[in-house]
Amino acid sequence: MFASCAAGKHLSDLECFSVTKGKRTDIRAEYKPHFEAFAALLDLEWWKRTWTIQELALPSDIQLLFADQELPYSALKNAVDGLTRHSTEKCCKTHRLALRGLGFDTIVTIEERIESMVSTRQQRLDKTPITFTQLRRRFCGSQVSWKRDSFYGFLGIVTNKNFLRPDYTLSLRQALTEAVFGCVKSESDGVDLLLGERLFRPQDPYRRLHVPSWVSDASFCTFPPKWALMERRRLGMYASFAASGGTESSEKLRKSFVKYLKMSKNGILITKSRRVATIGRLGDVLVDQGQWLDVPRVLTSWMDLAGVKRDSWRENPEDNDARTDAFWRTMINDSTEIDGASLSYGRPTTTVTNDEPSDYSRLRSLWALVNPAPKSPGARGPSPTTEGSTPQPQAEVGVDPFSIQPLIDEWVPDWVPGWISDFASDFIRALALASNQDAVHDLVVSHDSKMIYHLLACLWERRLFVTNDGRIGLAPRDAQRGDEVHVIPGCPAPFILRRLDDAGNVNANWQLGDWESDAVPQYMVVGNGFYHGCMGGGAQNGGAAEEKIALH
Repeated sequence: MFASCAAGKHLSDLECFSVTKGKRTDIRAEYKPHFEAFAALLDLEWWKRTWTIQELALPSDIQLLFADQELPYSALKNAVDGLTRHSTEKCCKTHRLALRGLGFDTIVTIEERIESMVSTRQQRLDKTPITFTQLRRRFCGSQVSWKRDSFYGFLGIVTNKNFLRPDYTLSLRQALTEAVFGCVKSESDGVDLLLGERLFRPQDPYRRLHVPSWVSDASFCTFPPKWALMERRRLGMYASFAASGGTESSEKLRKSFVKYLKMSKNGILITKSRRVATIGRLGDVLVDQGQWLDVPRVLTSWMDLAGVKRDSWRENPEDNDARTDAFWRTMINDSTEIDGASLSYGRPTTTVTNDEPSDYSRLRSLWALVNPAPKSPGARGPSPTTEGSTPQPQAEVGVDPFSIQPLIDEWVPDWVPGWISDFASDFIRALALASNQDAVHDLVVSHDSKMIYHLLACLWERRLFVTNDGRIGLAPRDAQRGDEVHVIPGCPAPFILRRLDDAGNVNANWQLGDWESDAVPQYMVVGNGFYHGCMGGGAQNGGAAEEKIALH
């Protein structure tokens, strides 16, 4: 595989893959042992160590040895470049995303670990500036013995290290807060260390690290490979909104944010913010892994929560009402993955472009597949009634995500009374779904792998929320009713914050003896989300007035 990728072959031309249009991409049987061995090699702890990154990035020449085998670095680099390029360009993206578990997971690990190392080494050779923020985001799947080495371990690689001095006498809280604060203040991309999830830090009292919530997990936690790539994709979406406002405008907002940013002696972040909404209602959390059949139920419940009707999804998006328009854009974070040499995002299309269907029509088609409109099974007799009771209307049965209607028609003829037929149809459908979960997964991924994985990047571990004023958005899984949506100027995505003090009396609780932070509203960071119209640091004219807040 490495030799073929290094030669610049398309994924469909690689001998190890079996590619059929409209089907999942499979590893050929004779190559499965090779992939299993390669996956075992990539799973070695050596690849995950932060110090390994230095070993690959700093020397002028390197050798990769495993047992009695040697892999030339040039072969590794060319293979990674070829694989990455063909995974993001239009020619091979569908085949790459349609891969099944072993092949998919192996390439994910290559992208998350190996490609990151190769790109960092190339930056060093090209004398391109490297920041702590870049390295933390690339290597949030790496491991360190001491959490502070999440930053100290990169001192030999970064271009500008003057603002950070290693000090192992500091408490972990102080070491991490000073490192992250220094990056945010000194690096042009430092704000990325404030963005992302707060899911991986230990919360039990025996292992809790007491790191402030404004420090994102990516700054010091070890992510699974899939989640590391998922968070990179979300950051890419967020950045696309900032970029759409122009580089000058984005940089102006960042400088304004940094100018007024302070950190108290207790590690509390003092910043300006604009509260734009309060969460009033929340939907279920969408989890895809091992729960594919639950996804349609969650999506249906989200539609109900948002007040969006199935028949309001018009074929022409211009015919949609404002609520439906906001809903479909929220589902894909109002973004689309752009085909090219590297991963990038832009705004979704609503009309046919270069003979390609629009993003809206592709989403609508996929939505109809996993969240089908109700369909009556046909005219049936009324359900039996007892004397004095009122006949009940017949329940409608949904279209299956794969065709089992012929099976139902064969087993349940039209002459069967309606109430028996409905029960039998539902029973057959439930059996078919339960026994064919893999078939459902295959059908959905084969239908539009690019759109399905973009949806997962947007919705995985998210929950839909409705604000007190009726607007909708996406929040992290730990969001609660009463949490607030804040836009912090200079940050490309809104924050979901939880008020810690008494909103009516800011001095009632959470006094730490810090005159600056005690005097302002106190919050903890739940995470980031999507809120239509407030991306890229927007909503400057909406919501409450800008105010100073303290983030614990």
